[in-house]
Amino acid sequence: MAVLSVLSLNCHGFNKATELYLHRVCRNIDVILLQETWMSDKVSAKIVAAFPDFVVFHSSAMEDKLACGIRTGRPFDGTAVLIRKRYAGNCHAVTTNTPRLTAVNCQLRSDLHIVFCSVYLPYDDGSRGHDLEVEEMSGFMQSILDNCLGCKFIFGGDFNMEKHVFDNKQSLIANFCSANQLYWLDHVTDSVDYTYHTSSLHRYSLIDHFICSDDLITNNEQVLIHNDGDNMSDHLAISCIGLYSSIYHFQIGQFDTL
Repeated sequence: MAVLSVLSLNCHGFNKATELYLHRVCRNIDVILLQETWMSDKVSAKIVAAFPDFVVFHSSAMEDKLACGIRTGRPFDGTAVLIRKRYAGNCHAVTTNTPRLTAVNCQLRSDLHIVFCSVYLPYDDGSRGHDLEVEEMSGFMQSILDNCLGCKFIFGGDFNMEKHVFDNKQSLIANFCSANQLYWLDHVTDSVDYTYHTSSLHRYSLIDHFICSDDLITNNEQVLIHNDGDNMSDHLAISCIGLYSSIYHFQIGQFDTL
């Protein structure tokens, strides 16, 4: 039966180190979700060149700034979905209206469409408007579901929140999941219990997640955290395992074959 594998990483700026790490860890990965690429649409061609076996869909957060002539300051945002070419014969980008969200609709079988979404939710800067920014993002995510009726969905990425810290932003995403029969997956934390780290400031948090259509998932603890020494980002990569029906075996983040 067919095996499909998905991995997500906030790469904190796509560069050569990111490329080398992803080439190693993604040898058997079929879908890669990236956040914080820090690239313009033009420069994102570097991702295409680095991964010739994938079709790349990229959303830049820098185009408006560049159009205004701004060439200084810290780069920011940018999301991407990479689909291995053997699955990309019938794939197309889905309009998201925000560079914080890249979505690709893939027909994997005549009766199976899965929309893969790379998500980068706003960082909580303590401002009064942050909850409104998260609410706006949940609206963009809802729009994808409304425009892709009958599809299955996998949202993966940097949500900048913990699942079990109950505040306004967590409630917004939890309610989004409940309203759409989506499952917010838990992590396997046997060896490491964080996905974001700044060792110098002693800050560690579990803020990278997968949210999937609930009928893709069969048990609770699926998200695997990759604590790899050759990952130069301040985020750890995540992957997960799931099962789609008794007919089609669907695995997220599993590197072997059946």
